[in-house]
Parts: sequence; structure tokens; C-alpha cells
Amino acid sequence: MIAYLSGGMEHAVNEGEDWRNKMTEWLQKNLEHSVIDPVKNSRQLVDETQSHDYMLWKKSDRGKYKAFVRKLIRQD
Repeated sequence: MIAYLSGGMEHAVNEGEDWRNKMTEWLQKNLEHSVIDPVKNSRQLVDETQSHDYMLWKKSDRGKYKAFVRKLIRQD
């Protein structure tokens, strides 16, 4: 079984990393589930594409922001 950790990330402290880590550990230990954490996947794409300022693009360059978010969605 694969669990997908969905939930609000944009406004959560540290993108909800604490609850995601706890839930991942619990799911793996107690249910032997694999886990997909979209935050970790997103961070990897941010690093690979040098897009660390992508949240600023939301106001400064909507086209660039939209293109990046589409990459995130395709990855997801």
C-alpha cells in the first residue's frame, strides 16, 4: 500500500514537516506502507531547477510561477 501525504503546506510551519515525518514513520512501522511526501519531492525539484525563490514569483513573475507550479503538478 502507498500512502500519499496530502494537506496544506504553503502556510504551515516548515511546510508541515513535523507531522509528515511522524506520519511517515508511523505508516512505515505500523502498517508497512510506502509513503509519498510531496514536500520532499517538491524540494528536490526546487533544488534541481534552482527555483528557491518560486514563492516570490507568485507576485513578481506570474508566468514563471505558473510554469514552475505546472512542473510540480506533473511530478506529483
